Amino acid sequence: MGRYFFLPSLLLSLFLAPALCAQTSARAVEREIRAVRAMRSEVEKAVRGGKLGRRDTTLECPGAPLSFKTSVYTDRGGRVRRLVLDGGTSDQAATTYYLYDREGHLRHAIARRGAVNGTHEEEEVFYRVDGSILRQKQRRLEGPGYPFAPISPITHPADFARDPCN
Repeated sequence: MGRYFFLPSLLLSLFLAPALCAQTSARAVEREIRAVRAMRSEVEKAVRGGKLGRRDTTLECPGAPLSFKTSVYTDRGGRVRRLVLDGGTSDQAATTYYLYDREGHLRHAIARRGAVNGTHEEEEVFYRVDGSILRQKQRRLEGPGYPFAPISPITHPADFARDPCN
């Protein structure tokens, strides 16, 4: 008798397991996104409060049809917490904000882009500590569309700041 009772229970749990795992996974993603948003608030508060050092550089990379300005924000230990790239070409421009946790991991990036045809869009990427994408959203705010390049992660911001053209 016990053997026959066990079989339906086993089948029911095998049937429900994927749904329960998906719910648990979705909750874990939301928890991690909340943590990234809290880190973002912490970094932005430090920027507004003047607690991060700032270094600006304007440059043009040889052989590339773009120019841009970089702003690097570092904490007292010299670790990059925020990197801002602002620039573009003759037909499009973008400002991309990269935010890093206290250990130096890229955790969040937002790009705001515009093109001469009137297209404006925003892309937002949340990253896990290991650098994989947790969530990525892209939305067109207005205009007919433009083939903007997606956000490229900058996982070593100090190296990038030293030589942004490579």
